[in-house]
Amino acid sequence: MKTFLAALLLMAVIVGFAALNTILVIKKTDELLGIAESFPANDIQFEAKKNDLSEKVTDFATLWSKAIPFLAYTSNYQNLNRADEAVTLLYASFQSDSAADFIAARYDFLDAMRRLRNLEAISFSSVF
Repeated sequence: MKTFLAALLLMAVIVGFAALNTILVIKKTDELLGIAESFPANDIQFEAKKNDLSEKVTDFATLWSKAIPFLAYTSNYQNLNRADEAVTLLYASFQSDSAADFIAARYDFLDAMRRLRNLEAISFSSVF
């Protein structure tokens, strides 16, 4: 009976850890997605909002730098690397005033993070 209770307790701890990790990863990805979705989606918007974007892009890159070590523990490296490259390109293209590269990096980041979020979310289809 002791062994059964110990196994049950261990299983509860593991399930609790997995649920907490999922909640935290989804919270981080939603926060990053929210910021990235607020960036300009075309060159006209980029030119119009260029002056207001400086602080936002810097904060976004800083937030990503803080989030990536946490996400790296349990997330898919392929999508994480895509998102990391997109953040680097997004920041560099803003600094070099390249609207086309900025927009492409934004879309690449959004795609990578949405895939990462879907892979981390708990769903019935992920169990079977």
